[in-house]
Amino acid sequence: MYKRHGYYADVGVSDVFPNVLFGMIITVIIVGFCVLCAWGSHNDTAETNSEFNEYASAFNELSPEERAVVRPFMSHEDEIDEETGLLPIKECDKVGFFAYLRRYLPFIIGLLLLVYSILVFIFYLKEKSSDYHFADISLRKPYGFFLLVSMFVFWPVFLIGRIHMFIKSHPGAKADKQALNEQAYKEARKELLAEATKPKLKGLANHKAENAYVRYIVNGRERARTAQIREVDKKLSLVQQDLTRSANYIREYQQRKSALLAERKRLDGAESIDQCRERAHQEWATIREMRGVTGLRAEKRCLAIKVDVRVPYENELYDFGDYLIKLYPDKYSCKRLRSGKRIDATSSAPDYNESGGFCFGSRRSIIEDYIREAQYLEALTLMIDSLHSVNDSWAEQEIPNCFRRAKEFERAKRRLRRKLANQVS
Repeated sequence: MYKRHGYYADVGVSDVFPNVLFGMIITVIIVGFCVLCAWGSHNDTAETNSEFNEYASAFNELSPEERAVVRPFMSHEDEIDEETGLLPIKECDKVGFFAYLRRYLPFIIGLLLLVYSILVFIFYLKEKSSDYHFADISLRKPYGFFLLVSMFVFWPVFLIGRIHMFIKSHPGAKADKQALNEQAYKEARKELLAEATKPKLKGLANHKAENAYVRYIVNGRERARTAQIREVDKKLSLVQQDLTRSANYIREYQQRKSALLAERKRLDGAESIDQCRERAHQEWATIREMRGVTGLRAEKRCLAIKVDVRVPYENELYDFGDYLIKLYPDKYSCKRLRSGKRIDATSSAPDYNESGGFCFGSRRSIIEDYIREAQYLEALTLMIDSLHSVNDSWAEQEIPNCFRRAKEFERAKRRLRRKLANQVS
């Protein structure tokens, strides 16, 4: 469970209150129909009572002896008052609809408020993301205060939820600090062991990896050029057929033919193999200097680049973790080797890692196009920039709530390195 820190997109006005408004309209229609039926029944009863009163008045005007004679033959004999021997006079006043409505207006308003509160609570539960605490409603926000007031029927429930959230969100500070130190210590030890077992490279890369990169660039350029030439030849053939089939379109097809021939000429006069190789060497040197790149090596059919992602925010450097990018001739992958996420994180907004690797969002298709066109430098530049960035200013504010400071991890590595050195000595 995370804290909202002012985030309400999942239970915004457009998510909750249109449904509440629709429910209230249905409720008002039902209540109005019930009031209308009750008003009609009241007036029907008043009309029946009016007819009875005429009968009762005629009966009551008779003398006691006459009433005793006709009583056995009456249809309302059971309603005669035994003490007076008279028929009671019943209420027979008809009322207008609005006058009848005013009699029960306080009760109707109370009922509608009760239904409104229940509807707001129902749709709040339905729309609320499961990532946040049930009672996490900030009273500092006008909307949050209004939302809580609207659910007045369930205030006791929110009070219990608030207490539970407070207990769950505030474990012992000492335990938190100890857990953080233990996590940093374990990951630092894992990193040092990995560094001790992996082969040492001269500088950041070896000659084999550089040759593999140059080979990818050259082969990719030739594949792309051959495919383009094949496509242009196909179009030229189709245009030539159309020229022979219809003389009416000769001008149009000649223009298209000229344009395609110019494109073919441009491709024939494109960058030579030697020029492409020289450019690949220059790109290799650029990649070695890219932000966060700490390792380059050639693997089977791919080039592997290790990137340590450290992002500055408010004069502090935060540890976003370590990633391994693999570039293949026609695809790529980006897996996280180590996470920099806090074990007590209260937000996951800036964390874009998924089970299948880092999520590049809308940039994914652009990166894939670069890979297909053998533009590995452009693809790698876009990937590294994405690893070191967040989507918006709100996610940027959540960085301290999601990732730990880089100096905590480095401090743990130094302590572990000194400990290991002492053990060896």
